[in-house]
Amino acid sequence: MFRRDIAVCCVVLLSCTPASAADQTQVGAGNLLAQQIGNASPLVQSAVELLEQNARRIQDADLRAMTLDSFLNPQYLHPAPGSRY
Repeated sequence: MFRRDIAVCCVVLLSCTPASAADQTQVGAGNLLAQQIGNASPLVQSAVELLEQNARRIQDADLRAMTLDSFLNPQYLHPAPGSRY
């Protein structure tokens, strides 16, 4: 009984603490470091090469350009999924 009371108190106290997270108000914050790490990785480089080879087979020129731009140009701000260009 005593342990259950302590457990209930812990759950209540922990649920009352404010949540904290990284500041996500800046678009792309932290992406530079991730890009540098990825550029140094042979596995990432081979994955990007495979994506590029496959994307270059897309026959629709606009779709091909947008697809390639989505992973070859990381500074490009992409529209939300489902939105019209």
